[in-house]
Amino acid sequence: MEATGNEKMSKTIHVISPKLEKIEQKMINKMELNVETLQDRFDTLEEHSVVLKEVTNQILKRQDRLENTLVEMIGQINESLDKNSIILNEHVTSFQKESFITFQNQSQDIIG
Repeated sequence: MEATGNEKMSKTIHVISPKLEKIEQKMINKMELNVETLQDRFDTLEEHSVVLKEVTNQILKRQDRLENTLVEMIGQINESLDKNSIILNEHVTSFQKESFITFQNQSQDIIG
């Protein structure tokens, strides 16, 4: 008895089907592994982001403290200056130019 076209196709499908299932399972496993890897990378990036935010906040706090200290120092200098004072202040004048800060009662005779 000769097999019909449908029977031949059915036998072929039964042979191919397990191979396709294995290939499909391998692909699923690879995709799951890729998803896990991506999740790990995301978690690491998230952790680094938190650390970076903390470091940034620390830097901003230090910057605020430095600015406050500088403003206090400038205030103290302003209080101690009179019109006849002479200051050797190369660094202060360069800072003044960059920050547009001027001292009260600043003498025209500043050396620097």
